[in-house]
Amino acid sequence: MSLVTLNALPDEMPLMKNISNLEQLQEKDLPVFCDQTLKGSVGIKKWMLQGDLGSGKTTLVKAFCKVLGVQEEVSSPSYSLVNEYEGVWEGETIRIFHIDLYRLESIEEALGIGIEEYLEGDSFCFIEWPDLIRPIWPHDSQEIKLLIEDESNRKILFL
Repeated sequence: MSLVTLNALPDEMPLMKNISNLEQLQEKDLPVFCDQTLKGSVGIKKWMLQGDLGSGKTTLVKAFCKVLGVQEEVSSPSYSLVNEYEGVWEGETIRIFHIDLYRLESIEEALGIGIEEYLEGDSFCFIEWPDLIRPIWPHDSQEIKLLIEDESNRKILFL
């Protein structure tokens, strides 16, 4: 699968400018892309991932987790709703939460699984299908939208 970056990058992500000239990335290049994304977005730990089914949200989270030092297999939390991992970032042991809100129908259900604690904590959170909780997104979160171009190509948009 190729992943294509198209949009302008936020000014607060200067290191990302170094890779913004890459028009196409292969899936194997995602860890480098994610590493640069994390380094260029200092302080951002809440990532809101938008995209249709099959757009590559979980694939992207797997690459982020690899960069964040997760040793275990990263899988979709579609049925568990939340998967927790331990990693290492900048020499510190960290917790990472991969959250999938697809099956939830209301913000009340999200509150019931403790979404506020995940959002307010100091851990990294990668949240798929986050529109349900848009009213309570932290101001310092980053939204990423993945668009399906065709069977093997995606666009990654930083919103």
